[in-house]
Amino acid sequence: MHRVDTDIEINASAERVWSLLMDFRAYGRWNPFVRSVEGEAVVGRSLKVVIRPPGSRAMRFRPVVVAVEPNRELRWKGKLVMPGLFDGEHFFRLEAGASGGVIFHHGEVFSGLLVPLLRRSLDGATRQGFIAMNEALKMRAEQPPGWKLAHAELLAEMRAGKRKSVGRAEMEWAKEYERSLIPAAARFPRKGDLYESLRDQSVGYVTAWAAPYSGGGEAALLKGERVWIHADSAEEEPVGAYALAVEYDKLEERIVPREEREAQKYGGFCFYLSTVDLNRNFRLVKTAFKGKSRFKGQ
Repeated sequence: MHRVDTDIEINASAERVWSLLMDFRAYGRWNPFVRSVEGEAVVGRSLKVVIRPPGSRAMRFRPVVVAVEPNRELRWKGKLVMPGLFDGEHFFRLEAGASGGVIFHHGEVFSGLLVPLLRRSLDGATRQGFIAMNEALKMRAEQPPGWKLAHAELLAEMRAGKRKSVGRAEMEWAKEYERSLIPAAARFPRKGDLYESLRDQSVGYVTAWAAPYSGGGEAALLKGERVWIHADSAEEEPVGAYALAVEYDKLEERIVPREEREAQKYGGFCFYLSTVDLNRNFRLVKTAFKGKSRFKGQ
């Protein structure tokens, strides 16, 4: 038998955290470890669970719910092929925290013949997956009610001196707000998508550098100019995507200041386009497009 335990303090009510844990349909939007859960949290019912430990492929299980105590605990138990080979009882447990929030306990008890062979992986990638989920749950649960700030607005506040910095949590809250603005029928960008601007418009661009630094600003993209999505997103439904100009050299000369283009550590530029803008202000020309560029960043 082997046990993996993790925990994290969350500054939110047990009811708030529990509601997020029970919203299985939303897992794919925020949960980096448990990518999806299908089924009902009812004792004796089977679930379809997909997990993806860091650096590993997705794995599918059909565990059975063994305990449900609202606002307190959820447990399910699964097996690999047959009982006694590699079994795991996964648990989420909430307890009151000293500061008024909750302590989220997340772990699993493993048993079976294969456990000694898999112990290193369980203490490595599996534990890291638990921790990644814990941190993501904390950020989502602590999001202020009524948050309506997008990434661009956060950065504008920082430039205006209203904020000293923008942290990871704020960036995640902004992402979720932007996601809420995406229409139900929207098409999400994928690697190789080729888009054409429907009008003259202002878009954000980013410059890459050899040092741990990125620059950028706002630029004009003219009607008829084309961009393509050059990289896959880690998310199934991304709120935006990085795109490269088809006429890369021409637009680079127009957009990026000469002193930056000629700097030794300069690595190129790209656009960042939101999913909403891609659906509203661009036309999808084709998929599986393969372009070329000197961009060395994202």
